[in-house]
Amino acid sequence: MATRHQRGEGMVLMKTEVVRVRLTELEKEKLMRYAESVNMTMSDYIKYCCLVEPRQLRPKTRPLTDSPEDQELLADFLIREQDGEPPEQW
Repeated sequence: MATRHQRGEGMVLMKTEVVRVRLTELEKEKLMRYAESVNMTMSDYIKYCCLVEPRQLRPKTRPLTDSPEDQELLADFLIREQDGEPPEQW
């Protein structure tokens, strides 16, 4: 169950859950490069790819880019996550 805390004028969900993933060294390096290419942490990048724009639903697999469309998606994701909005409402 999510924990809530007061922030500003509203309540925000605290991140209390941890997921561990096994990767090869090459997979981890690739993930780090993709995340860095869009100025995200690996955690934010994984959440974005899995919760906002799942890869299996994309017409073709690709990392995020600096395109205006990807930057808009990224900004929206970061705002919603920072505000504590649950992914099921995205």
